[in-house]
Amino acid sequence: MKILIFISLLSAIMGAAWCSYIYFKIQKSKVCWGTVVSLERSRGKESKNYTVVASFIGKNEHEYLYRSSYTSSHPGYSVGDGIRIFYDPGDPNDNGVMSFMGSYGMGFIIFVAGVMSSVVLMCILNSYLLMEVIHPKLFPKLNVEKTIERF
Repeated sequence: MKILIFISLLSAIMGAAWCSYIYFKIQKSKVCWGTVVSLERSRGKESKNYTVVASFIGKNEHEYLYRSSYTSSHPGYSVGDGIRIFYDPGDPNDNGVMSFMGSYGMGFIIFVAGVMSSVVLMCILNSYLLMEVIHPKLFPKLNVEKTIERF
């Protein structure tokens, strides 16, 4: 059980570290507006999924493409929509979309899952102590001296 708590806490730390990494990456990046040029279609198991492809003009006046790293059946954008993109001025092909879930989504999900599973596992591990606090009449505190006398 303790190893599961350790793994949960480790995943929470990894999620927080991922969000920090993205935050500092965005801090060093330039932000610009791009235009969605296509929604590339791919076949999922049960539905059609789309990858958002957008073009943007970098600091050096060259055109670059942003391609989402995930596919979705509801991409949230239509062809011609404006989209905010961050990119590394030294390498404009290292880019991403400026939205919370697009940038921090995976790290945030891992962080929240790690915190929630840690809390649940700690409650399970200490369930008797927790029940003493919630229902003191049903779970009276153990009298250690009486328990020792019986043995």
